[in-house]
Amino acid sequence: GPARFGLGSRPGAPLRLLEYNVATSGHVAQSIAARLDSLGVDVAVLVECPYQRALVQPRAGWVMRSAGEICFLSRRPILDWRVRPQDDIWRIHGKASVAQATIDVAGKAVAIGMLHLKSPRDALIEFRYPSAFAMLGTDVDSISAIRNLESERATVFLATPDSVPLIVAGDFNTPVESRIFRRWWSVFSDAFERAGVGVGFTWHSRWYGLRIDHILTTHGVRAE
Repeated sequence: GPARFGLGSRPGAPLRLLEYNVATSGHVAQSIAARLDSLGVDVAVLVECPYQRALVQPRAGWVMRSAGEICFLSRRPILDWRVRPQDDIWRIHGKASVAQATIDVAGKAVAIGMLHLKSPRDALIEFRYPSAFAMLGTDVDSISAIRNLESERATVFLATPDSVPLIVAGDFNTPVESRIFRRWWSVFSDAFERAGVGVGFTWHSRWYGLRIDHILTTHGVRAE
């Protein structure tokens, strides 16, 4: 959902960011793109975005960039746009989409990292069948190794100089309790833990919810 940030100690430099997994729904993605002004956001990161089917069109005053399953929409000037090549991840059957935009916020360069990482679901869902338990350890270990590598390489790609604040938003497919999350992402400040209210679930089943989408920040950015 939307999160509002202050940049550094200077007043008057707020940034409101929306992250949303639209689950490949062109209708949802286009609805959000059409309502960005009324939502009061400055930038939006849409994950599982069906950009290639030309189903998402930004309104006047907004600029869009895309990377794999990610659409990035901004009404702030985009100073730079980088997309991490996926070949090495694809070769090990990963799926990570990772990109970074540098935008102008009140004359200051701010980096927005965005990502969509592999889910552990492909291995865990098989535990519904007790007869398969004995064969699942290898699959779980293999997917965990891929997910660990995706996070490692994403953090390397998204790293910024000390002079450039960084916000990372996206579908990590990982709760904060995960060992992989703690290893690679705990150095960031978690916007929800700093300023959120409630349980903060971003994914729901019929029985439970999880917070697997996150907005993280480095120095020079504070969640409000």
